[in-house]
Amino acid sequence: MEAAEACEIARLPEELISAALSLTTPLDASRAAAVSRDFRAAANSDAVWSRFVPRDLPSLADGELCGPAPASAKGRFLRLSDRPLLLADGLMSMWLDRETGAKCYMLSARSLHISWGDEPHYWRWIPLTESCRFSEGAELRAVYWLEIRGKIHSRMLSEDTAYATYIVFRTPFGRRYHHACGAHLVFPEKRTDGWMELKLGEFYVKECDTGEVCMNLMEIKGGNSKAGLIVQGIEIRHKKRGLAVGSSAHSVLCTNPAPTHLKRRKGHTINPSSAMSKSKEQGRGESQAATISTIACEMACLPQELLMKVLLHITPQDACRAAAVSQDFRAILDSDTFWSCFVPNINDLPYLAFEAEVFYSRTLSQKEKFLCLSDHPILLADHQMSTWLDRKTGARCYMLSARVLNIAWGDTPHYWRWIHLKDCSFTEAAELLGVSWLEIRGKINSKMLSLNKTYAAYIVFKLTDELYGRQDFSVLEASVGIGECKSTRKVCLHGDGDEDDGLPLHPQKRADGWMEVEMGKFYNKEGNDGEVSISLSENRNAS
Repeated sequence: MEAAEACEIARLPEELISAALSLTTPLDASRAAAVSRDFRAAANSDAVWSRFVPRDLPSLADGELCGPAPASAKGRFLRLSDRPLLLADGLMSMWLDRETGAKCYMLSARSLHISWGDEPHYWRWIPLTESCRFSEGAELRAVYWLEIRGKIHSRMLSEDTAYATYIVFRTPFGRRYHHACGAHLVFPEKRTDGWMELKLGEFYVKECDTGEVCMNLMEIKGGNSKAGLIVQGIEIRHKKRGLAVGSSAHSVLCTNPAPTHLKRRKGHTINPSSAMSKSKEQGRGESQAATISTIACEMACLPQELLMKVLLHITPQDACRAAAVSQDFRAILDSDTFWSCFVPNINDLPYLAFEAEVFYSRTLSQKEKFLCLSDHPILLADHQMSTWLDRKTGARCYMLSARVLNIAWGDTPHYWRWIHLKDCSFTEAAELLGVSWLEIRGKINSKMLSLNKTYAAYIVFKLTDELYGRQDFSVLEASVGIGECKSTRKVCLHGDGDEDDGLPLHPQKRADGWMEVEMGKFYNKEGNDGEVSISLSENRNAS
């Protein structure tokens, strides 16, 4: 029974699993693919791996992607992360970090600013072989002052990523590294390609960062002659472990005590490439029944933090569906950590009416609070608006009362009157007595709405008994606008919504007995577009 229940992971829609895994990393997707066949189909899909292949890759040199193009997005990612690829200018190479998908680069010695690098008496350019991506490197013949600088634009790097920078070099065989007393030293390490690398520093690229990342290696105490250093370039790659945003670092090259400085312009950083463990197929050769009873139960092998990371990106509706799949999902999807993502902090909501504030003071789980907030509208403190959470998506929804709307001649008793409402969130509504021009306008600040959500605006109304069967209202024009985006459509307040006559749009009957007609849709991206304007008015040119 337990095996059969655990194997119900197959009931989760593949598009849901794919959407969740696409928000993780290539490493996490590969881990998930090893758990069960049900995960493997989603984890290997183009919907997942297309998110890991950047769309803004720089132009590559001719012949770098020789052979037929991979048919799948995962194949393209694996090719881009297999080895560094030379860019079109021949001065840089790039690849994708196999664990995180971050864009990594190496700046060739030719692209660096090396003091006296163009003076043959001090430096000379030598050919590089042995699988180096660049054809030449800089060899130090003799200088008394060592200084090497490099830079890269932050837009070439991956956003929200910690990076580390390394200078890649060689020294004459037998050269020893000396400890410099009184300094915080970072010693070079040998790379798998036989070269040495020294960490210069770390930085973090934020989403809003623009400008250049500047790297600098220079002497602080000159005077002694130096020779024999061969520079291949500076590598910029993803940093594996935690880094405090805004930090910088100083390192000392121990062959000649010369500290390095990593300068940040407008906040930036760099990282290392790492091999991703390949997923092994499980249950090969077993029957379907044996696979169901063993592999699917290996859901528990997924790290708890990975499960949480994946599931935090789904919707409340998908969470309820996933919780019915297995006990492993249910433990996470019933936790306060998960449901707190959908329950707004009381400080983030408009002032609620007293009875709603009492609700927030009660000792309820986050899931119970969400279910209460999505069960029915809650009146705001001014009694002019109500709010609730959409049970499927968790989006904040609102209803503006007739009192808060701008109704043309609404304050003139000859044209409109205010009537009492029963069993409604609001105590009164506006009843039209008679006008020659109908116009109703409303607005709401986009900051009150959920971010990155698509909304629709509806006018909620009733027609008096004597109006049924009559056509007192001409075709009306509805509009919804936010920022510079505005949509308009033709609507009609008559009809039952079952007519298939195209425009104008007809109303639909609601569960509460009222009628509603959709006025338009809009997308609230970051909540910084000001007010959402909604209007319904007569169209004099309507037929």
